[in-house]
Amino acid sequence: MCPDAELIGEARVVTLQSAIPTNFAGEIQMQIHRYGLAILASGALLSGVAGAVVASSHGVAAPVATFFDDDPVTGDWDAVLSSDMMPEDQEVLVTLELDGDTVTGGFTAQGETAPFEGEWDADSGTITGVLTDPDQGLEFDVELTIDGDEMTGVITIEIPEPEMTIILDLTATRAM
Repeated sequence: MCPDAELIGEARVVTLQSAIPTNFAGEIQMQIHRYGLAILASGALLSGVAGAVVASSHGVAAPVATFFDDDPVTGDWDAVLSSDMMPEDQEVLVTLELDGDTVTGGFTAQGETAPFEGEWDADSGTITGVLTDPDQGLEFDVELTIDGDEMTGVITIEIPEPEMTIILDLTATRAM
C-alpha cells in the first residue's frame, strides 16, 4: 500500500505533497470510492502538468488522471476593447477552447456572442483567427498574444461601404 494512503470508510484517500509533481504548490487530495472520483486541490498551479497516483484496494499504486494540462488558452477572459473610433471602452467576455492547435470560442458583449475560430502557435504564444459578426455576416481578423494570465491583441475590422479599417485594441486577464 502507498505509505501516504489511508482508508476512510469505503474510500481510499491519498495525499500528495508539493514534491509530486514539483510544479504544483500545495496539496492534492483524492478520494476514490464506489460513487466516483473526487479531487480536492489547494494551492496554486504554477505551470505544466500535475498528475495523480492513487493506491488501489489491492495495494498497487497506479496513475489515475492528468487533471491539469499545459493549456494556456482554454477558459474565460475578462477583456476590454478600445479604439480611437469608439466613444468608450467595451467590456467583453472572451471564451476560448484549445483542441490541438485549433482554438474555438466566442466574444460576448451586451448579451450577444460572436463566434471565433483560430489557430494557436505555442512557440510564439499567439492566436490568429476570425471573429464572425452573426448579425451582419462580417468577418474580423483577430491576433492575440497570451503571456500567463494576460492577453493582448488587435481586432481588425474591414468595412466595405464606406471603405474603412477599424483597429480595436484588446487587453484581457484570465477570469477567476
